[in-house]
Amino acid sequence: MQEQAKVLDLTSPLSDQLMRALAALEDTEMGETLLLLFNQDPHPLLNQLCPILKGDFEWRILVDGQESWTVIIHRKGMSQDEK
Repeated sequence: MQEQAKVLDLTSPLSDQLMRALAALEDTEMGETLLLLFNQDPHPLLNQLCPILKGDFEWRILVDGQESWTVIIHRKGMSQDEK
């Protein structure tokens, strides 16, 4: 059974987006998925998060629109060799 993704709505003011995203990533367990919702271009925030996302997380933009964007971030699970 596939687990449903957590959703973080980042359509609020820019000033707290980074802190909220970092907190959500910290709370994301291995194998879990997080959806980030934006009402403006997410690239500035993603550029800030890239050093944190490398290695442990995979991400991609699902919806790249003019008024809304959705980014999916998946925290990688351990490989069979690491268990």
